[in-house]
Amino acid sequence: MLTCENGGREGTGVSRVISDMPRWPGRARPGDGDGGDGPPAALCPAWPGHSGRDRSPVRLRSSAGTVNLVAGVEDAAVLAETWLAGALPRRWRHVQSVARRAAWAADRLSLPDQLVAAAWLHDIGYAPGLAVTGFHPLDGARFLRRAGADGQVVSLVAYHSCAQIEADVRGLASVLTAEFAAADPMLGDVLLWCDMTTGPDGDRVGPAGRLAEIRRRYGPGHEVTRFAELAAAEILAAAGRVEMMLAADPAQDLGCWPSSLSAAGQAVLRAVREPPRTVAPPSPVDWSACTSSPT
Repeated sequence: MLTCENGGREGTGVSRVISDMPRWPGRARPGDGDGGDGPPAALCPAWPGHSGRDRSPVRLRSSAGTVNLVAGVEDAAVLAETWLAGALPRRWRHVQSVARRAAWAADRLSLPDQLVAAAWLHDIGYAPGLAVTGFHPLDGARFLRRAGADGQVVSLVAYHSCAQIEADVRGLASVLTAEFAAADPMLGDVLLWCDMTTGPDGDRVGPAGRLAEIRRRYGPGHEVTRFAELAAAEILAAAGRVEMMLAADPAQDLGCWPSSLSAAGQAVLRAVREPPRTVAPPSPVDWSACTSSPT
């Protein structure tokens, strides 16, 4: 398991969270070992630069850092709990729900376990003992690099949810790109979808509602609000790509983990059931439509 030198405790709630993750037919939960075949290739369209459907286990190598990581998604979960559960309980609730969502998506789309590990670790840079620059993707990725984490996991954390746009707002874009390689674009899109469809308390929201909540929480003029405004179109486009992939096989039940798709996802589902037709390019984001509370 995990050895911490920061006075943290071994996680006790994580095993319950992982045991609560649904077993899908022919698939295994994290820590259960291999299990069955993934969905048909039609559900996994090629993303430019995507490295494929390898489901080999995540290797979080031991290092001389403050934390000795062994291997597997469960250790990533325990690491996140160690740093977040006590210090930032609301953030920890969000992270647990993002990880559940990522586990569902990984099983659904036969994606590698790096996605689930990164979901557990994506907000670890908020931990008071790790926050140095105040830009949590960079602080979290630096910590995970020192700890010897898998390179793809580190990149996913560094660039999660359009972090490169926020880095530019903060004047840290050149630092981020100099230190960390870009993440797999498909895994990055799916992690963004998991993050941007999960509210700060772990509730399910739509991407537009999540962006509106971020703007309300941080207020006018804040760097994060500016980021949300600049990144909105890209975030909504990435979330739409993932929902299109999830809706690619309309014969399958789409309500297993998300109780329903967002309005955009439902539109995509209708589109795949109807004859092809010309689709107008997306219009600019209408923030007036994002002011109501998410459903």
